[in-house]
Amino acid sequence: MNIHDVHVNRAPWRGRVVEVMRLGGKHRPAYREDAERNARARITMETGLGNMTITLITGIVARRALPYVKAGQVLDKGERISIIRFGSRVDLLIPSRKLVIKVRAGERVLAGTTTLAVPGGGG
Repeated sequence: MNIHDVHVNRAPWRGRVVEVMRLGGKHRPAYREDAERNARARITMETGLGNMTITLITGIVARRALPYVKAGQVLDKGERISIIRFGSRVDLLIPSRKLVIKVRAGERVLAGTTTLAVPGGGG
């Protein structure tokens, strides 16, 4: 995500929020490997496909990741869950054994438009 993108993030699947955690840290460029030490927010959802974790990582300009959701909340796929101010990074961990990934590394995706994965992987 770059500084000119809209940084509203959406639920990747229908499910229940089990945890929302905010973690302090640095503000290094979000595209670097050491950005895992940056300030971030983590949203974990329990879905019919297994747990999914969305990690909102801040960067040099982006200083705040603001989750809109709370633990216990039930979300529909595509529902708004958070915003990050300016350029940043979002990591999505999904139970890939049950999904077929539809995007490639480095591909530009659009929230609410691009399908990242579909059911159909092995059990």
